[in-house]
Amino acid sequence: PNRSEQRLDGVPSDGEAADPQVTIARGFAPTKPTPQRISVSPGMFYGRLCSLQGSLPAMPQNEKVQLYSSLFAGLPPMKLARVFSAVDRSIAGLLRVAGWLVLPIVVLLFLQWPLRDIFRVYSREANDLGQWIFAIYVAVSVTAATRAGTHLGSDAVARFYPGRIRQALTRLGAILLAPWALFVILGSKDIVLGSIRGLEAFSDTNNPGYFLIKTALWILAGLMLTQAAIDIAQPRRND
Repeated sequence: PNRSEQRLDGVPSDGEAADPQVTIARGFAPTKPTPQRISVSPGMFYGRLCSLQGSLPAMPQNEKVQLYSSLFAGLPPMKLARVFSAVDRSIAGLLRVAGWLVLPIVVLLFLQWPLRDIFRVYSREANDLGQWIFAIYVAVSVTAATRAGTHLGSDAVARFYPGRIRQALTRLGAILLAPWALFVILGSKDIVLGSIRGLEAFSDTNNPGYFLIKTALWILAGLMLTQAAIDIAQPRRND
């Protein structure tokens, strides 16, 4: 080949020797820097978080928004979802167990008449026992009705709303309800704690258990506050 056809990079082809002039010239030739594009994706942040746990579960495309929100909340998205799911299952189990309280309530109400008029004994004890069981049952049933969607409402109009609007209204109601529930818990702190410490009894019969009626107020507000947090974080299944 011709000397003018030498490779400009100074690297010899098969059977040729490298031209020292071309090699030296190449060393002093200015080179144009190649711009490097750094791509930062949500998966990089997600991978860095999950690498601390030793595994990297797949992140679907529709969970990117959830990823960013959970980063600001300080919890990985999978862990945050598991927390809400565990709390939701715990409330569901508690409501199933509390639903059986209706049986002793019915039995105690049925026994009021024979205990008072026939046997003439233990009628007041049965009445006091039924009172605090009924208080706990009512406190739990409010959250059960919320989860089942059986509260009284203008369903004749709301049933025609799209699903997204109904979910937005559910979240809005939960946002408005949460401060009220928190206010009830904080405002009744002295009353409830004082009754629990003293194991307050019924004033007219001196039977134990009256403090459970006041404790039912915290059960009511606590379950409503927890359910409001769940409704804000994720849509309700029956919506």
